Amino acid sequence: MYHLRVPQTEEELERYYQFRWEMLRKPLHQPKGSERDAWDAMAHHQMVVDEQGNLVAVGRLYINADNEASIRFMAVHPDVQDKRVRNADGDDP
Repeated sequence: MYHLRVPQTEEELERYYQFRWEMLRKPLHQPKGSERDAWDAMAHHQMVVDEQGNLVAVGRLYINADNEASIRFMAVHPDVQDKRVRNADGDDP
């Protein structure tokens, strides 16, 4: 089972950004730090963790206007790609 959560502590945020870098930037040989941008402080961050607390997915939502938003920096670990992820109560997260 998986759990959708907002990274709350500094440790969770660091794990979130590390995962983002490893999944999205490292394969492109981008330096650490390239996984962050100026909009992160104003965005909504979400992560999906497994039963052991391992990150399996992350994503960021930034509200652009009253009726518009952008989803960026979305990544899913290769081990769970193409699988239907459900939360603890069996519903889609």
